[in-house]
Amino acid sequence: MGYWHQLALLAGVALTTLAAPEACAETLVYQGDNKWVAQDENAPLQKLMQAARGGKHVYKVKLPDENRELAVVRLEIVLKILEREAGKPIVFEETGKARTGTLIIE
Repeated sequence: MGYWHQLALLAGVALTTLAAPEACAETLVYQGDNKWVAQDENAPLQKLMQAARGGKHVYKVKLPDENRELAVVRLEIVLKILEREAGKPIVFEETGKARTGTLIIE
């Protein structure tokens, strides 16, 4: 493979990498058994609300194994907030595990 061919191949890989940014995951942090996001950790929820207003309606979610029932209640609250912001139904797809006291949504 010649020098110019290798250079063109590297440029193509670089452009592909720049053109397809990864989805940003937002981590929602909860205090104790609270069902609402911690007030000082509200920025990730605000970003998710902005994405919902912008037309995003499918999200990947990671929930903790510990105290799963509470995690589901928290997720239902986030679902209602995002549906209100989007003005249409939101879809959550569980893709993995999160640490206790958090929800990870991307």
